[in-house]
Amino acid sequence: MKRYTIYILIFIVALIGAACELIVDVDVPLDDYRIVLNGVIRSDSAWRVDLFRERHILDRNSRQSGPPSQWTIVTTADVVVTDEIGNIVANLEQHQEGVYRATGNPEPGKTYHIKVEAPGYPTATAITTVPALVTIVRALWDSTNMVPGGDFSPPGYSLDVTIKDPPGVKNYYRIQLFVQMEQTLQQGPGQPVTDTVYTERYLTSNDPVYDLENGGFGLINDTFFDGQERTIRYIVPDQCCGRNLKTFLVLSTFNEEYYKYYTSLSLQRQVGFDPFAQPVVVFGNISGGLGIFGAASTSVREWSNQ
Repeated sequence: MKRYTIYILIFIVALIGAACELIVDVDVPLDDYRIVLNGVIRSDSAWRVDLFRERHILDRNSRQSGPPSQWTIVTTADVVVTDEIGNIVANLEQHQEGVYRATGNPEPGKTYHIKVEAPGYPTATAITTVPALVTIVRALWDSTNMVPGGDFSPPGYSLDVTIKDPPGVKNYYRIQLFVQMEQTLQQGPGQPVTDTVYTERYLTSNDPVYDLENGGFGLINDTFFDGQERTIRYIVPDQCCGRNLKTFLVLSTFNEEYYKYYTSLSLQRQVGFDPFAQPVVVFGNISGGLGIFGAASTSVREWSNQ
């Protein structure tokens, strides 16, 4: 009987212990917020970078919780770009919330340093080199023979684009096709207004250097043709470009920093909220902060489709 009494007492004590709840408030130390710098400078565009404040995982809101006007932006920053020997190339000023601009264009083949200082934030710096300007050697469009479509591509015509890759440098390319069109809008009764618009016509390719895995934008890696000419066959969609319309081929050359950022960001978006996927760390090159300072050069080839 005594043994059973002991068992009962132990059971009662266990129940009482299980019913007790201890709440402990712990102050989790947060590091200083850092600047997020996002900027891809291009040889055909004026200087521009976007500045935000990073968000902690314990922050109440996230960047996806509202439009950009509700994000935490950096509005009181000094943004200076210098060249390799320290000469000031551009002082970027805020033109709208979090967007800093300056006149002038980056030059192909040159290296630039950016420095961002803002009250309450660590100084953020980065270095990037604008790729050498690569031009289209030739473009041959066969509009007489229709190419049948595949599982993921519509029928169209072949477009052979040849580029000459600079030797000894890692380059990454993207080729786009745009058509210039005249668009007429009505501003009011009897007040038509004609405007020029540029519409992209999306290209596809079965060439092994054409990478569709990273966001579906067909980046081209020069690993297999470093320093050589390479012709890439594209399929231009049927009904792409009517007669007497100006057509533009745009060749963008990205540096390695931007390529790593773009491919890692695309992979992160593909993974999404898959609980079984491996975490993806988006590439960045900002010292003292987060984000990307990349570069690209752009060349354009124009012709009229007669």
